[in-house]
Amino acid sequence: GSSHSVSSVAHLSSMPELLCSAVRVVDVEGFAIDEFAGNVSTNSDQFSLAHCTVKHPTGEPWLNVQYDEWMCVLSGRVLVHHEGANSPLEAQAGQTVFIKKGERIRPEFPEVGSYVPLCIPAFRPDRCFREDDTDARRGAGETLREMHTNLTSPSRRKEVPEVLYHLCERTRWEKATTDGVAYFPPSFDTDGFTRMVAERAELLSVANRLHQHEDLLCLKVTVSSLRRCGLVARLETEVGPSGRVHTRPHIIGGLPHNAVSGEFPVQKDGVVFTSIDGLDA
Repeated sequence: GSSHSVSSVAHLSSMPELLCSAVRVVDVEGFAIDEFAGNVSTNSDQFSLAHCTVKHPTGEPWLNVQYDEWMCVLSGRVLVHHEGANSPLEAQAGQTVFIKKGERIRPEFPEVGSYVPLCIPAFRPDRCFREDDTDARRGAGETLREMHTNLTSPSRRKEVPEVLYHLCERTRWEKATTDGVAYFPPSFDTDGFTRMVAERAELLSVANRLHQHEDLLCLKVTVSSLRRCGLVARLETEVGPSGRVHTRPHIIGGLPHNAVSGEFPVQKDGVVFTSIDGLDA
């Protein structure tokens, strides 16, 4: 089986999350698309949100879309040619067109303007079959395919770093140590793995998001020490509450005491975790 599975993190607390900046995914023939959320900009397949700019009158080829799309016209006009009666459908600034999954359409932009497309699930080239009829349109389609292919290429996946961290309830860790057994997080029976943190800079953010009401320890381990105990760490993808996909290290198993090289108390100020004692900055 693949080591790049997707695990839903339904138990994450609701908390605002700043995503990355928009990514320019198309700029051809007077037509530009900046993706704010989706497979390229936020590595999320749940939905895509973009801002499309029409620099001069242009149009798309016939498209067969395999997602529901809401096309919100901000300025100018959009003509949506379709196979039903009364084609084309005209949408003016301030109006929204709904395009149902499976429809065959040809968007036309008769004047300068802009619109915001929301697609559920997210736009992907393999969900939008293009009947490209010009070299420029074929080029735009190929650019989109390349960007999405590069996104999921194995070469983009990082190696598991040597040093990993795990945030755990102090009492749960101390009981496992006293009993002489491996530690397992409360979510292990459901998830089948122990979730780790690779970046020290993320530890306090994770602590405040997931463990607000607990007395915490930060455990430090190395991939080498895990291997000596017969355990493997690997990168997996998780879907966060915003729909963004994160790559996280997981241990397929629990944490034995002899694999842990450091235990560091996580300090609180009121209800907020503020520092980790003894962990190098």
